[in-house]
Amino acid sequence: MKRGTSSCSPFADNGLTPDQDQVLFLQGAATASQVVSGFTAGQIYSLLYSVNSRTCCVGDLVTHYVVQVGSPGAALPVFEEDITRVGGNHPYLRRYVTFTADGPDQAVTFRHVTAADRTLLLDNIRIIAGAVAPPPNLTITRQTDGTARITWPAAALGCVLQSAPTLSGPWANDPALVTTQSGVKAASVQPVQAVRYYRLSL
Repeated sequence: MKRGTSSCSPFADNGLTPDQDQVLFLQGAATASQVVSGFTAGQIYSLLYSVNSRTCCVGDLVTHYVVQVGSPGAALPVFEEDITRVGGNHPYLRRYVTFTADGPDQAVTFRHVTAADRTLLLDNIRIIAGAVAPPPNLTITRQTDGTARITWPAAALGCVLQSAPTLSGPWANDPALVTTQSGVKAASVQPVQAVRYYRLSL
């Protein structure tokens, strides 16, 4: 079974939903697939998505899934793993899978492989041209004028600085001006709250 479910449902029952209010769930042995167009054969792309597992049932909560990408009818496995629930309000697991397109149309398939009552949760699925790596860690330095200087490698293409009042959000693009110099991106922020959280997002 595959459906959209809200973050407060019995299925998406743990973890912080990454994108809006709905997630895709695959209950039991099930598959979700979509054909995406506009690829250039031979070019590298990155499949980005967030994944979690439902808190359910007794015993071992580990479940397994496989990602397949390729021409419709001929998609091949590009990634697979065992996962378990993240629990509480922890963020979903974020995955970055690279593949080489073998034609203009690519079938992207998530196949949930389980012999028990397990549920796979998927959200914020995107495809970006090029090989995309996880965002690097931020470096935050307090300046003598009271501001905070936030830096990260300029090589982290596509990353946007975001901020939030709590770890659970709401996250939004930060309005601070970002400059680039000597291979480093930097933003200066003026602390106006007792606590503020920052992250890089793709």
